[in-house]
Amino acid sequence: MSESETQKNAMQDLTKAVLTVLDSWELSPQEMHLVLGLPESIKNRHFQRYRQGAEALPADEAILKRIQIIIKMGDALHTSYPCNPNMASRWLRTVHRRFKPRSPLKMMIEDGENGLISALAELDCTYSWDCSGSNTTP
Repeated sequence: MSESETQKNAMQDLTKAVLTVLDSWELSPQEMHLVLGLPESIKNRHFQRYRQGAEALPADEAILKRIQIIIKMGDALHTSYPCNPNMASRWLRTVHRRFKPRSPLKMMIEDGENGLISALAELDCTYSWDCSGSNTTP
């Protein structure tokens, strides 16, 4: 398998993984588009082709970073609510005082990558710790 085929397959796997998370959050195609920071040239109808593996999301660095954060958020929400997967969607849509009375979803849409990072830091204390620059070694 060539390097470009390997990269294409990896991107298709990432696309499926992130869409599985976004679907579990019950996001609309428009919300997915905004959270992923996709360019306007990508239409909402493309999401079905992404789910089927016929196409992959663009391998843009900014989009890849958002994908990483979203997948980590999915894991953190699963850890926080292991017995009730519906709580992830509820958490994302509930107004949170730390987000200046906005829901995490609204913050992620309005603040872009910074909103995603803030939401993940709220969910995952280890991520927050890493972002703070804290280090256990002197």
